[in-house]
Amino acid sequence: MRPNAPGCGLPDAELSGNAEPFEWRDSSPAMVETPLQMAKRHVLEGQQRIAQQEALIARLLRDGLGQLLPAARTLLTTMQMTLDELEAHFVREEREAAILEERSARERARSGAPDDPPAPAVP
Repeated sequence: MRPNAPGCGLPDAELSGNAEPFEWRDSSPAMVETPLQMAKRHVLEGQQRIAQQEALIARLLRDGLGQLLPAARTLLTTMQMTLDELEAHFVREEREAAILEERSARERARSGAPDDPPAPAVP
């Protein structure tokens, strides 16, 4: 399964190098990602970077900066190959998560534990 990054459009400020500085994610325990979530995020971010690079190439063409195209296209090819690797990693993480969930369900069944904890009573 390939996640998709909707709305990969890039404002002109980001193409011109006037983008906001990178913001670090909150690393508090509530924000910890599973390996599957991280792999999915990496794929989405890779898709966004490719969309940005494609927009940059279009802008180079529009602005008559053809001398920069070979390097920009080489970088795009590298980014696409990297995305292929990220997608393969995502698929491996999906499979691993499914195996772990199946194993956990078997262990719960053996121990007699319910699959899902009972819902709290609503007053």
